[in-house]
Amino acid sequence: MAATLYRQAKDDVEMNLGIGSGESSEQEEAAVGCRTFFGRRLGRLALPFVLGAAVLLAVGAAAKSRSGGLLTTASAAAFQDKQSLQATSGAQAPPVDQINSVNQLTGGKGAVATQPSSPLAPAEDTNDGNECADDEEDHLGLCYKKCSLLTNGVSPVRVSAFGCAKSKSLGDIFGETIASMIPCKGYDIAGDAEGNGCPHQHGACLTDEEMSLGKCYKKCSLFYEGEYPHRTAASTCCKSTNLIQCLNPANIKISSDLATGGGTPGDGISGDSAVHDPIKSLTEQ
Repeated sequence: MAATLYRQAKDDVEMNLGIGSGESSEQEEAAVGCRTFFGRRLGRLALPFVLGAAVLLAVGAAAKSRSGGLLTTASAAAFQDKQSLQATSGAQAPPVDQINSVNQLTGGKGAVATQPSSPLAPAEDTNDGNECADDEEDHLGLCYKKCSLLTNGVSPVRVSAFGCAKSKSLGDIFGETIASMIPCKGYDIAGDAEGNGCPHQHGACLTDEEMSLGKCYKKCSLFYEGEYPHRTAASTCCKSTNLIQCLNPANIKISSDLATGGGTPGDGISGDSAVHDPIKSLTEQ
């Protein structure tokens, strides 16, 4: 704007003084003087604009610097808080190669020692509010294998002994997924450590035991040098899991010695050395 005013004033003066049409040297000197005058006026007129622009640039730079400093300080504080929280928290997720329990695999805190006096206590989180094994869930007082594991997370909500649903909404409940209506088959089973048999009471067996019809027995694999590793009844162990083959007397062992519990006498766990119900203290305390 200032440059435009200068050019207009300059042109008017030169036109009035006749510059460029052969006038006298005095007129030329006057024109030079006029140019000098208007040049100074232009400088004075432009000076506030220049100073104003400089001030604005300086203020903007200062604000940006201050903002960046504040952001840096805030980021540093947030990072320090996060580091402090991680340092004081005891529920950090373990590395993938160190996951050694179903509870950790499904997002839990990991195994917690349940019976320090017994090396046969299973690795279970006893402070997760779950009275069943880590890969099981409660339904109407019995322990079933988790629907989230049976359906690979597609239908994680158990709505019946035989069915799982995507959610607790009425529509999903009526559209539950059912794998089988045969008892102790499909989704109507216990967890892996319990042999995927029938659902059972709250609790778990010792690591040297197996579950059969809701009771804990010493594992068949620990008798007869492991030749008959599969339990088919309280006093019977078989070479195979095939029911037809287990009808052959040559493939089975029947003895009252097989109807016993596991554990070590004196380890403080109720029911050791005798057939017993699942032990609740092994899954929740």
